[in-house]
Amino acid sequence: MVTTRELASLVTLVVPARGRLESTTSLLDSLCEAGAEYRIVLVDDASNPPIVALPRHAALRLELVHRAHQGGPAVARNQGTSLATTPFVAFTDNDVVVTPGWMESLIDHLLAAPPDVAGVGGRVVHLEPSAVGEYATRLRLLDPYAYKGRVVYLVTANCVFRRAALARVNGFDETFRAPGGEDPDLSFRLIRAGYRLEIEPRALVRHAYSPSWLAFARMFFRYGRGCRRAMGSLQEPMAPGGQ
Repeated sequence: MVTTRELASLVTLVVPARGRLESTTSLLDSLCEAGAEYRIVLVDDASNPPIVALPRHAALRLELVHRAHQGGPAVARNQGTSLATTPFVAFTDNDVVVTPGWMESLIDHLLAAPPDVAGVGGRVVHLEPSAVGEYATRLRLLDPYAYKGRVVYLVTANCVFRRAALARVNGFDETFRAPGGEDPDLSFRLIRAGYRLEIEPRALVRHAYSPSWLAFARMFFRYGRGCRRAMGSLQEPMAPGGQ
């Protein structure tokens, strides 16, 4: 397995963030506990008040980027990716906590994969016990989606991509302004460009779901609407970078 120190030259973690300071703090705490030594670019998408790092996170290679105007998670991820110089770029969200060995499992998988594998995603389970969280985990709502043995898309709560593959398809579509749909859209365009995607079940993160069924229904509707729109990228011509 790749060592924690070796990860520093291999991967950059990009996290889009808007508000949710308490959740963001929990994410950074979990990265400290996991011994993360790789660069972490946290893109604050015009939070009010702005997100700040706490003294206890000083051990992290954390770079805070503050946007003056809200652009949405796709814009924030692209901005973070543009700052990366490592061969791999990983993504998670600021309502997630990572587990020890999470990043090592993702990178080990991608290092061993053939070059046509553009990205690898892991499992997302609930953080706190609740009917909503347990239902979402059973549904595998935020896990990579596979159909007939083929991984169709990865979810940016837990995934890593080859930076060159992201560049080839021009990254995330920034016209997706709200969360939901931008990650399937990226996956569909990578597949159309000739890449494959894979799953690494050992790579586990925990997601903080709201216990509200109404909030869950709104999230489910937003994701469904975004995925429906993303399906258009299966028919549309490839963007210039994907030729």
